[in-house]
Amino acid sequence: MAGWAPLRAAEAFLADAPRTPVRDRPLAPLSQLPVPESMSQRASQASPHDRAAQTSLSSLPMAPGIGSDEEEVSDAETWGDVVDDVYEEEIAPITRARLRLRSGIPALDAYAGTLRTAGAFATHSAYVPDSDDDAHGFPLGSALEIVGPPGIGKTTWALEMAVRERLAHILHSLELALDELSASPSASPCATDEWLDHNVAPWCAQVVLADTEGSIAPARLSKLAAAAAHDAMDAPSCVRWRTTVPNAYSVQHASLLRCILQGLHIVRLTSLGDLLAFLGVAADSVLKVPGLPPRTSLLVVDSLSFLLNTHALAPDATREQRRARANALALAIHALTTLRDFHIPEHDRLTVIVTNQMASRMPGDRRAQVGVESVLVPSLTAAPTMRGTFDASAYDWGPSILGRSAWRLLLFYPGAQEARFLAIQSRPDTPNAAADDAAAAPPLCIPFVVQPAAWNGA
Repeated sequence: MAGWAPLRAAEAFLADAPRTPVRDRPLAPLSQLPVPESMSQRASQASPHDRAAQTSLSSLPMAPGIGSDEEEVSDAETWGDVVDDVYEEEIAPITRARLRLRSGIPALDAYAGTLRTAGAFATHSAYVPDSDDDAHGFPLGSALEIVGPPGIGKTTWALEMAVRERLAHILHSLELALDELSASPSASPCATDEWLDHNVAPWCAQVVLADTEGSIAPARLSKLAAAAAHDAMDAPSCVRWRTTVPNAYSVQHASLLRCILQGLHIVRLTSLGDLLAFLGVAADSVLKVPGLPPRTSLLVVDSLSFLLNTHALAPDATREQRRARANALALAIHALTTLRDFHIPEHDRLTVIVTNQMASRMPGDRRAQVGVESVLVPSLTAAPTMRGTFDASAYDWGPSILGRSAWRLLLFYPGAQEARFLAIQSRPDTPNAAADDAAAAPPLCIPFVVQPAAWNGA
């Protein structure tokens, strides 16, 4: 199966970054490399001459000598059987670790950790509280819808979680690599700046960022990754790695930053057709079609409402045009649901994050009221456009646009204050949601701060 190679994101990320001599070499993003194939597949595709040339001479039967009384056995069937025996061993594909998605907010991660597993169409047993006390974060297959007014920090938070996801897999694989290697990294055949690429990166999950409104700039993502790499150098696995190669802090920091950026892939979607085509091909990844990079664990769509906003239609749009827009939304939601289907193996299940813009609506009958203020509601809702009177408060928005198994997280300004807050507006349906322990519930409003290079929650 060929690899996923629509763009070379790593070079774009590092284009404006200061370069050091150890990094002056062509980058080879992991997404450009093919997935490991089995030996039998390669043998079946090769010609008989190539198959014979690649076979070890010591493994082949000795041909009878001239004048020998031995029976000549040199037909093509015997050679084919020998070659098949050589290629009998299969190579298992590299799978990613089953790590939870961290949001960066301890209270929210602890609350999401109460779910044992996640995914669309999950059974009731999936919502049994996890017995592991260290289980924090959103399980694989979760869906997060982030809503809020413009400038509140939706994109920054989504990018922060994307960087955290990639970094978490790097640190996990780094710890395993240090445990398995008998020699120190300095004794490895690879150079210090390449050791991480050869011994850690091939086992790390990757992240795809679908940008529909042009808000995901490579320079912006590079700053977030640089800040995360700087903070991660104090992690236990990085400290252990640094002790094996003294006086190499700057080289290892640059190597860690490069490893983070090589696993972040930006896809530019400029039309509704591009969005539907990308999501359709991505959903085929569950059928082993290379619609996403290998070992993809997180898909971020920023934003889903930019190209699917119903207000983009003309006021005099026909019924067919409105039906076509509704069908496009249904196709997009179906593709995102397929990627996190509960019936998919957990190591192939994706976590989905989408941002949703907000629009102003007039509560009640606008023709019969004067001086009524409009309210902000999500641009995309699971229910059709409301008619007549309705309460536009957050608790009447219904389930997430991604379905009842998804989270909806609301970012807002409380009144005229400058502080920003996060509220869990809806969570995945659970059989005993009303009987949950109140002590385990998160705060109603969680304050957070958006900094130039990070998104920090209290």
